[in-house]
Amino acid sequence: MDFLNAVVAERYFEQLLAWLGRRAEDEPEWQEAAHFGDTVVYVTAEELTALGTQLDELLETYSERARTGEGRPPDARRVSFLHLAFPTDNPTAKG
Repeated sequence: MDFLNAVVAERYFEQLLAWLGRRAEDEPEWQEAAHFGDTVVYVTAEELTALGTQLDELLETYSERARTGEGRPPDARRVSFLHLAFPTDNPTAKG
């Protein structure tokens, strides 16, 4: 499973780098709409699970458009919305 996740993550970042390479040629509204950011939070495993559920619920409206095409505006474009959440500390590390 870890290998598959690594391959998928690599593919997403290849797509990101490709878009960054052509970003200046994209329409200005898409250049402005794309966003990058990161936020460090301190949460429990339970809270992180709840946060993931909340994000899934928020994105569900847009995900339905991908599955069925229904309600998709004519000027809509396919967008990868990546959300990554993982511990960055190593509780087993000594030091």
